[in-house]
Amino acid sequence: MKASWSKGKDFETISLSEKELKEIKSAEVGKYRTWEWTFSRSPKFTFKNKKRFTGGAIEVNLEISEGIIKDCVINGDFLALIPVSEVEKLLIGMKYDVQSIRDAVNSLPVHMYFGDISFDEIIGCFFDQRNIESK
Repeated sequence: MKASWSKGKDFETISLSEKELKEIKSAEVGKYRTWEWTFSRSPKFTFKNKKRFTGGAIEVNLEISEGIIKDCVINGDFLALIPVSEVEKLLIGMKYDVQSIRDAVNSLPVHMYFGDISFDEIIGCFFDQRNIESK
């Protein structure tokens, strides 16, 4: 990689001091890992995810603008006793972050909307699973 970036020129290798490393870590945590940095200034985007579980499949389609869920469509072959459209309506207008969605879904009788699909499985459909910390 170094060779492809250098285009035949030498690179100087530098070492960062402990103070500089702490400043970088502080900026990472205090600015770059915040919801505001990640989503609130982001352009409009869509998120689509489909997962299959023993209790059925869920497909989540979200439209997000400035970090807020503007549209939500949930489809699947799970056994719903209550129309999932109520969940969709609840999520529209919410911040697109793990805790907000966890709190909203946790306030519902999940088994009535999604049958045998677990709470954590449902939440995992709204995000890239690698970015979720189970609580």
